Amino acid sequence: MEKIINMRNCLLNQLKALCHGSQEAVQSGTHFSELDKYLHVNRPIDNEVCDHMDDILRVGGGILLLVGSAGDGKSHMISYLKSIEKYKEFVFYNDATEGCSPQISAVETLKFALRDYRNTTLNETTSKTVLAVNIGKLQDLVENDEFREEFTELYTVADAIANNDAFHSHRRIKVVSFAHRQAFELVLDDGVDYPVKSDFMSEILSRITQPLPTNPFYSAYLETKATSGTHDVHEVVAMNYRLLMHKNIRKTIVNLIIEAIVRFKLVLTPREFLDFIYCILVPQKWSKYGRRSDFFTSQLPSLLFDPNGGKIQQAISRLDPLKYSSLLHDNELSKFYASFEFDRNCINAELLDQDIVDYYTSTLSQLYNASSGQSDRNNKGNIAVLIFKLNRLLEYQSYSEPYKKFLKDIAGYYASKAAVLREINEMVKMSVPRLYGSYIEEPDFVPLNLQGSSYKIFTSLQIPDADIVPCEPFNVEYPFIFDLYFNTEWDFGIEQIHLKIDFPLYEHMYELRNGKLSSHFDGEKNLHFSNFVRKLSKFSDAKKSLTIVDSDNRKQKLTNKYNQIQLH
Repeated sequence: MEKIINMRNCLLNQLKALCHGSQEAVQSGTHFSELDKYLHVNRPIDNEVCDHMDDILRVGGGILLLVGSAGDGKSHMISYLKSIEKYKEFVFYNDATEGCSPQISAVETLKFALRDYRNTTLNETTSKTVLAVNIGKLQDLVENDEFREEFTELYTVADAIANNDAFHSHRRIKVVSFAHRQAFELVLDDGVDYPVKSDFMSEILSRITQPLPTNPFYSAYLETKATSGTHDVHEVVAMNYRLLMHKNIRKTIVNLIIEAIVRFKLVLTPREFLDFIYCILVPQKWSKYGRRSDFFTSQLPSLLFDPNGGKIQQAISRLDPLKYSSLLHDNELSKFYASFEFDRNCINAELLDQDIVDYYTSTLSQLYNASSGQSDRNNKGNIAVLIFKLNRLLEYQSYSEPYKKFLKDIAGYYASKAAVLREINEMVKMSVPRLYGSYIEEPDFVPLNLQGSSYKIFTSLQIPDADIVPCEPFNVEYPFIFDLYFNTEWDFGIEQIHLKIDFPLYEHMYELRNGKLSSHFDGEKNLHFSNFVRKLSKFSDAKKSLTIVDSDNRKQKLTNKYNQIQLH
């Protein structure tokens, strides 16, 4: 009996190794377990780091700086490097987290880590160091007088990185920057609807679910499946795992995460991604699971969009298809409420494997009909929602038109497509006069920051076409290195005005172009664009002429000629 219980718990216990609370979890770059080794996916940045460390070994000493921001995977990188035997001579520092004492500041801790790389010892030291540092801490270090004077070579490199300037590499100072590197890749292919993918996330999901005897998760799944009791939590977890084995569902999950990264600025680390996988397979209250009360909320389609779940789930919950009303959605949901018995045809059997269809058909048919033979109203609604979400997972679709257009335009931007660049230029020009809530089609009108509810005040300016060029050219061999914004520059001769168009601003301008009236709150939300418009007004002829537009878009001109104000 004990053996059967252990087998029944096998998948649950194996999945627990993925969650944050597990002893297997990577924390502060201090441990890289056997499971981490199995799940580790080599990325191009790993090869770049190892090449630099090999160079340091060849010259006999030196330091490698891993520079980035919070949540970009530096801790995971250090854990991985520590597990490689040939790098056992290296000392690793994870930013300022490995302080010598709580009383020592982050900058002092960094200087201690860099002590062998002063001007007097840099070229002779045999020390080998890998230091992961956030860009903010690096900027603090650059401002330190002692560092500037005693670490001249390091200061030169660090100052260039902190200011995003180019620098000449040093044989003993190596740098790998996590900046501009995304958690997914850009695909320059006109034939795809969503020109993004993530080999990293896709590969991890594949390793967890691949049906191979070398996969500890799959082996655990087989044992649990063979011994789980009918309708218990182990059956639920096993079916969630079975759903995750479906290629289409894994692809949809990756696409949802990418959409959350772009639209909501979600930041995730490799460890957080593993924890997320655990959370969409295992219900939070699994130890108290009751079929009648917890079945629907414990299914993968429900856990994935759980607003009370982890950070990634909370972001994805904003993409819950139930929040996007359409005639197609309404018709599909209404069929459940209008029918008198469970219809297995509501499940997309063409895309699902037969064992999954049979499981849901059998289980949901029982729940659809109460023991008395009468349909339970609550179960009807829960079944409708579950099947609706399950069907959506089989075929990914974004319900945000600005998001879909943004992806296409980003791909066109990096492919230097003239039509895309021209459209971005015109969208900015069209959005300028609409900043403060006026729906007016005058691309040479610039609104002044002095607006009323009935009248809007504009000045005139011949706005030049923008230079729209990426900070770094796109390299198809490194498709994860790109910026999620359009870099635009507007040349007025004596001054260039820059505007960085990220997704929130792009979405705002997209909506303005399609008829949305801007509000004061929108101006506060898009401060970069508001500042851009204010800078434009400096080059206008506001001192000579103003245009007043009323709520019916009727125009009157106010001019100043020979010190006389005239209204036309």
